Amino acid sequence: MDIGPLPTPTHLDDRDLPTQKVAASFVRLHQCRYDALYFGKNGIYRFDAPHQEYGVLYMADRLEGAFVETFGDEWEIRARYNVISSRRLATRCVAKIRLTRALNVCDLTEGGLAHIGADGRLTAGERLVAQQWSLAIWKHSAAVDGIRYRVRHAQSEVAVAVFDRAADALAVHPMGELADHPLVPSLLSRYNIALV
Repeated sequence: MDIGPLPTPTHLDDRDLPTQKVAASFVRLHQCRYDALYFGKNGIYRFDAPHQEYGVLYMADRLEGAFVETFGDEWEIRARYNVISSRRLATRCVAKIRLTRALNVCDLTEGGLAHIGADGRLTAGERLVAQQWSLAIWKHSAAVDGIRYRVRHAQSEVAVAVFDRAADALAVHPMGELADHPLVPSLLSRYNIALV
């Protein structure tokens, strides 16, 4: 039975958000021509502000999560493989993002989705609806620094969408070009990707 898209949030002001303090370092893939610390306001990604109310930076717990978040919606699906152009891969760089203070995030892993009255459609469904939820979370009195969630194309991986209010908590350590990273062959194998 198709249950349709997730409804937009109408109740978050009346609920406590499921929060978690995170103090680990993270991995971010970014276009090499730009700085790793970029809080986008273009409104095309899952937890972006719907009308540029705030900027969002995406990062993951591990390189595996950052990789599939970056390329999962862009690869071409063919009979035997998912396909990414080697030219596209070459445009990305890897950065370690170290926290200078713990982030207080709305945690949508584990039971967090149910806690706020949502479900997996929030992290894998209609992006325009997810952006409305992001706005409601951003406006909530808890003033969280971002949203922690499971990656759409690899549910074992976890990512964080950081709101620009937490920009002061992030420090960048460049790690070079993605194409030169020693884990790339295993990433291509794990996600059944052929480079063309």
